Amino acid sequence: MKFLYKEFFDRALIEKIEKSCLELKDSIRKAAKRWGFLQIKSDDELTNYFKKQEGRWKRFVQVGMGGSVLGAQALCSFLGVPESKSVKFIDDIGDSFFSSTYSSETLYHIVSKSGSTAETIANFIHLINHLNKKQKEQIIISTGESGFLKEYADKHGIKRFLIPENVGGRYSLFSPVGMAVANFLGYDTEKLIEGARQAIKNLASEEPTFAYLFAVIASEFLKKGKSNLVLFCYSEKLLHCVYWFRQLWAESLGKLVDKNGNRVRVGQTPIVARGASDQHSQLQLYREGPLDKLFCFIQGPVEKGEKLRISPEFKQFDYLSERSLGEIKQAEYEATKQTIAKDSPVVSIEVDSSSEYSFGLLTMNLMIATAITGEILNIDAFNQPGVELGKRLTKQILKNEI
Repeated sequence: MKFLYKEFFDRALIEKIEKSCLELKDSIRKAAKRWGFLQIKSDDELTNYFKKQEGRWKRFVQVGMGGSVLGAQALCSFLGVPESKSVKFIDDIGDSFFSSTYSSETLYHIVSKSGSTAETIANFIHLINHLNKKQKEQIIISTGESGFLKEYADKHGIKRFLIPENVGGRYSLFSPVGMAVANFLGYDTEKLIEGARQAIKNLASEEPTFAYLFAVIASEFLKKGKSNLVLFCYSEKLLHCVYWFRQLWAESLGKLVDKNGNRVRVGQTPIVARGASDQHSQLQLYREGPLDKLFCFIQGPVEKGEKLRISPEFKQFDYLSERSLGEIKQAEYEATKQTIAKDSPVVSIEVDSSSEYSFGLLTMNLMIATAITGEILNIDAFNQPGVELGKRLTKQILKNEI
């Protein structure tokens, strides 16, 4: 995996960025001791459960909101789902989301760290209304050390897995939140953890590494008015990873006050763009609209595929001859980067393999980069007070109190 930041930056800026990374090392190492999401380990209980259940379930349905779904969905999208199995993620409200899932061959995974997320509980109630007495057999629950879901699972004898208390939902990919579906599909979870641990080891490196560089660059350009981070993804395998990261970046860094209680209203809005399709829906704005954006281009392994054979009728398109569709998309990726870089700052993430190790390395690096950025901005990257008001008002409306 590569993080490219020197392509379009001048020497003075590169030196400034790298110097800032090295100056951060000591303070970040101290801060990282408090980051619960770095304390990852193999979960033998989870692994053994799925080994015993092997062959019993053909479909896996994960029900949650935000970080309780997005990371697991990104994992499945990147690594792929075998034809013999199917996976569905439900992170919205509606009967239609469940209608195609009712089957005795389906395992339902209910996820909520707090155990009281209203949308998740509503979907859970809808589900048990249909499953009735089968709920004990077809449901597993991942939740925190306390809360409604823990109590319900224990009361009804439903298999329950623990989300560590010091790991927030959006940082919980390497807990049962993400590892349950990884085990269901037979992924090598040790390789996933190995990749994540490599990203953690890189925190101690004496060289500027991915997480430091990403955090420093994002913070530097935020100070310069680049209040939007455009995540331009040129890989279908990585698209859901980008959606996961969008939530991680937005909820972690969008804060009204800093750690000292000062009103700062800080944050950088993450925007997802899909290459090559959004070259025809957003690129005009990016090229000639407000210069308030930092761009991060994201590329996965280039698909080789079969070469195009051009007949005489397509002679005007002979530049496509003997090129695969993957090669054409790669050319679009390079061209769009160069186009954007004429007026806006551009960095790139390039993932060279579709392996468990690569996914673990990438996602842990992005979580660490987010936490480092929080330290640079002097805000709490692990809370989400701005979400709570909407939750309270929803309950009041349903109780006819407003």
